Amino acid sequence: MKVEASARGPAMDKGIEALIADMKAAAEKATPGRIGDRIDGSGSIKYECLGLDKTLVLRTDHKNMEYGFIGDNGDADEVFFRLSSPENVLALIAALEQAQQESKEQSARIEELESQRKLAFMACNRWRDKCVDAEKRIAELEKWQQCEHSKKRNAVIDGLAQCGEAAWEIEEYMQQWDKEHPLELAAYKAELDSAPNGMMQLSNELAEMKRKCAEVPDEFARIGESLRTQSNRTTGHPVFVVFDKQEIVGSEEHDCDRIAWVFECHEVDECKAGRLEALYQGGRDTRGYDRYAMKSIDQFVTACFTEDGCKDYLQQNGHNLNKPFIYVHSAYRNDEWQVIRNWLMTVGGIAEGGE
Repeated sequence: MKVEASARGPAMDKGIEALIADMKAAAEKATPGRIGDRIDGSGSIKYECLGLDKTLVLRTDHKNMEYGFIGDNGDADEVFFRLSSPENVLALIAALEQAQQESKEQSARIEELESQRKLAFMACNRWRDKCVDAEKRIAELEKWQQCEHSKKRNAVIDGLAQCGEAAWEIEEYMQQWDKEHPLELAAYKAELDSAPNGMMQLSNELAEMKRKCAEVPDEFARIGESLRTQSNRTTGHPVFVVFDKQEIVGSEEHDCDRIAWVFECHEVDECKAGRLEALYQGGRDTRGYDRYAMKSIDQFVTACFTEDGCKDYLQQNGHNLNKPFIYVHSAYRNDEWQVIRNWLMTVGGIAEGGE
């Protein structure tokens, strides 16, 4: 028989993916099972290995009282051969493929998070640079305001402001005051023209920077509106959490929700499970089937500030979950959560406890 792939070459001679494909193809074609035994007779030791369907897989016939696995390591070689059954190889390959898939998904998520981190870092740097420029311009403005020619006029404005006059009232008053004090007005205009980049330009740029710093994304406003109007389900500082129903193997003697019957890694249908359970309770043979006590648990998936956030998450990712549901916990004594939640509620509205 011609064998195309050498069994003695190391795995590094070919790519791991190609090796997995070759092993999987060979295992799928091989006879399932490894049932071996030594047969002593006729002055020699024979060795036979059968598959699960009693098909002959291997037979040896050695003299000198030797069987198929000889040498100092014969016992260990026999154990390895018996464990290297097609179903065991396929099970290991399936686990490896699943791990590889999960690793790819994790790598993609890490790349996405890293991309978001870089964008956030770049945005922070831009705003830092703008704030540094604003501070420099503010310093220039404050220096200019200390000039002697502007002190008298600024003193009038400060006095009006301290008296509680509104901005439009101060502006109207100063228009009349400038008409009555032409020399001070001329000095003021001269200083205004000599100020760095012009006084008005500085003031406009500073106002624009303050406006941008005060802006928040529209999504924050949407979240704040939901926080103010949603039902909190009679829960203080609610945290809306997505849970998923998952089953684990438990103990029938302590706490379990149901009994599962499994054949070759697959759970049998309800009808067959009922018959097997009846046989088991009656002390009858259920060989080949495994019986497990299953317990249903609530597994945490994600948490949101609003119920709408949980619903949006389920709409995007619910197909990957088993039996998801939304539950409300409380952020009582969770200062960080309460501070952020209360701030979000001020975007376009008033925080909890405000007037």
